[in-house]
Parts: sequence; structure tokens; C-alpha cells
Amino acid sequence: MAHTVSSRIAALSRSLDESLQRLEKLEEGTQEAETSGSYSWKLRRPRPVDDPQGTAKRLGDELESMGIREYAFVRAPKEYYDKDLEFRRLVLNAPTINHLCKSIVMENTKVDGSDPSIFKYWLVIVQYNARLSNEALRSFVLEHHKGTLSRSKVNMRLVAEEKSNEMTGFTKNAVTPIGMRTRLPIVLAKEIAELDEFWIGAGEVDLKVGIPVDDFVRAYKPFVIPLSQS
Repeated sequence: MAHTVSSRIAALSRSLDESLQRLEKLEEGTQEAETSGSYSWKLRRPRPVDDPQGTAKRLGDELESMGIREYAFVRAPKEYYDKDLEFRRLVLNAPTINHLCKSIVMENTKVDGSDPSIFKYWLVIVQYNARLSNEALRSFVLEHHKGTLSRSKVNMRLVAEEKSNEMTGFTKNAVTPIGMRTRLPIVLAKEIAELDEFWIGAGEVDLKVGIPVDDFVRAYKPFVIPLSQS
């Protein structure tokens, strides 16, 4: 009997040692990926978040329907927007602050929207730490409607918050291209398109989502242009 108990204890000890060794290897691999600056969605699966309003599920369902399988939702603390970008980066576990982005609705005030072939409203995605070049956006809109609009018919500005809420279905700091109430043409800053991933609002002020850039571009087909003001 004593021999049997001793054998079982020895077997459990070996099993525990092997489990600890596997855990150490996994931790080493994650640390190497973080310190090298490389990023792999395989190292971090989407984390479950509190979702009382069902927003994460709704947006996640749309991402899945668009063929995007790798993404991560994070519920930010209430002081998120009171802190600097480095704090926010740490909350999201984003590689750098360059990966923190926002979605805003811009409008061409010179058109009335009666012609469906001419876009009045655009959803623009830019980095938090970059200044949007309004002239670059204006030039793009003019080129996109080449032969239809003259320079005097293009004047881009940020829409009023109430209008943004109405068109997207989302409030300030929660605006996202995923699941918008009104489908708008999307403009993605080229500076973001050069990254592996980016983080944006996700329908609620404290809900954020990280998405691989290539997957987003393939699925949502945004116009990609340089938008940072030098």
C-alpha cells in the first residue's frame, strides 16, 4: 500500500514539474514577442469582456461575418480618457501608442447630399498622436469626385457630435466603422495601414477593439491615403 501511494506521489510530482516547464516556455515565448516589438495574434486570444448591452457580441458577429476571425475586445477603466496615451496603450496591451486610433465623421459642407454619387459624409480613421491634414483629405475627396466637383465645392469639417451620433449610432469616443447605423465610405490613414494591428472604439465609450490591419482593409475596403499633417 505504501509503495502504491509513493508511486502515485512520484507520478504527480513529475506531472507537476512538466506542467511548470511548459508554462515557463509559454511565458518566455510571450516575453520574447513583446520585447522584440513583433506581434502575433496567436499569442493573445480575444479576452472575454463584460457585455451587458451586447455590443461586443454584435460587433464581433459583424467582424466574423466579414471574415475577420482574430480580434480582441477590452473594457477600459473609467479613468481611461483622463490618462495619457501610454497609460491607454498599457490597458490595451498595444505595441505602441501609434496603434491607438479614433474614428471621426467628416462632412463636405459644400454639397447637400441629394446626389447619391457624391459623398457628403466620410468616416475617417486616424491615429491619436497624429494631426489630421484637412488639406490632404480635401484633395482626396476632390480627386475621388474628379470631373464632378470643383475645388470650390469641397470643404471638409468635423460634423457636430449630435450628427455623428445620429449617423453612426455611437457616441463620442465610441464611434467605430463596425456596425454603423448608416454605412459611410471609410478613409484609413496610410500611417495606420502600415501597422500590423490597430485599436479603435467599439460602440461604447469604455469598450475598445483591436483588429489586424490587413484583415480590416480586406474586409471593409477603406480608401487608404496619407492623412498626417507634417
